[in-house]
Formats: sequence, structure tokens, C-alpha cells
Amino acid sequence: MDSQARSKVTQFAAHDSNQCHSSWSGANVRAVWFNGSDFTMLNRRLNALAARPARRQQGLSIVEMMVGVAVGLFVVAAATTVSVTQITENRRLMLETQLHQDMRATTDIVTRELRRASFYFAAPESIWINDASTPATNPSRTITPSGGAGAQTVGFSYDRAPTVNGPFGFRYSGGNKVGSRLFSGNVWQDLTDSNTMNVKRFWVDSGSEESAKIPCPKLCPDGTTECWPTVSVREYVISITAEAKSDAGVARAMSSRVRIRNDAVNFKAAGNVCPV
Repeated sequence: MDSQARSKVTQFAAHDSNQCHSSWSGANVRAVWFNGSDFTMLNRRLNALAARPARRQQGLSIVEMMVGVAVGLFVVAAATTVSVTQITENRRLMLETQLHQDMRATTDIVTRELRRASFYFAAPESIWINDASTPATNPSRTITPSGGAGAQTVGFSYDRAPTVNGPFGFRYSGGNKVGSRLFSGNVWQDLTDSNTMNVKRFWVDSGSEESAKIPCPKLCPDGTTECWPTVSVREYVISITAEAKSDAGVARAMSSRVRIRNDAVNFKAAGNVCPV
């Protein structure tokens, strides 16, 4: 009931509370009978209806729903970004670990084999005993490269068995691989796997050789020590640069320094170690 209808009801009730009044326009009421108690009860109900708060809308509006969807999309996008980043970093870490292990294994094999170069089973025969003796020369003393030079191929030999002494070696071969010749028969085999890594550089630097003279009881015929034999300490540096096969961005460089266990003895006096 609106305010206009309520005002008319009040006027009718004040005029005569014991009479019946006809209906009026503007209200959904056709006829009302009033007495004193009825008017009091009606007035209370009208006051209660006026004091009751308006019914609020239930549920979400379109604006609220759009804001919620936008916030949810931001959260999902952030979670997806973190997940993708973590997966990418984990994959890169695995590639780096595998590449490092493969390069380390290759470097260790080259270092271990090169360290054995010039081993000679008949080394006692190279000892100079007296003026009349002619010491034997180590046939495996030569290593290439030498004299401070560097190359993509290193060649050497040593007595692996009484009848097996090489030649052995390592080289940078085509197809981004390092080849090895570790068995007799001059057969080269792949040392690295081109399916997991691409070798971009394989280099062996002979470095500098330190030589020392072996003292003799006599001077050279010219009165100097130039004809005395010398012993050379040989050292090599092995360098490898490679990248992962599936990701060129994962690249590493590794080097190893190796000292040859068997020093090179150089005889200068013709037919003898020392001048006679």
C-alpha cells in the first residue's frame, strides 16, 4: 500500500470508524471495514512494513562476474608461467649435466691415454753402462704435435703389451665428433656420440718442454757441454668445446693439462750417450 492510500485510510478511519467506506482509486483495496481495534492493527502493520528493509538482490551481477573471471585468469596465467619456466630450467639443467658428463668422460680418456705415451718395456736397455756400450733408443719416444705446436690430432705410441705398441691417437673428425685410435690396425673409431653433443673444437697444445742436461764425465771435443744428452719434461693441454645436440644454447668448454710420465731422453753424441 502506498502513501496516498494510507492517507485515505487514515482520513476514513478518523471520519467514522464504525462505518463502511467505498473503494478508491490508486490502491489495491475495494472495500474496508474499520473499527477502533482494526485501525490500530492496520496502523501497526503499515509501520512494520515501512520499517522493513528492502529486499536485496541475490547472486552476482555481470560486472562482479567479469571481475572474478579476470582475476582467475591472472592467477592461472601466473601459475602457467611459473610451471613453464620450471620445466624449461629443469630441461636445460639436464642437458648441461649430460653435456658436462660426456665432455668430462672424453677428456679423461684422452688424458689417461696420452699420459702413458712413450712407455717402453725394454727401458733397462737404454741405460749407458760403459764407453763401449750403445744404449737402445726408445721407439715410442715421439709424440706429435711437439715443440710448442698445436693441432687437431695427437699421435703417440707406447708398449701396451710386448707385441702391441700402437700407433694410437685422437683427432677431430668430421660430423662434430672426436675420433680415437686406441687399438692396433690403424682403425679410427668415434669417441663421442654426435646424437647427444656436437664437438665444435678439439685441440691439443704441446706447450713448452723443459729440458735438462745429463752430466757426463767428460766434456765435448770442443770443450763445451753441448753434446751431453738431455732429458725433456713434456706437458700437453687438451681443449674441447661442444654444445648439446638438441639445444645449441647449452655449450661448454673444457680443458685438461697432462704431463707425460715417460720423459724424453735425447742422445747427441754419435754412438754414445757421453763423449769418450
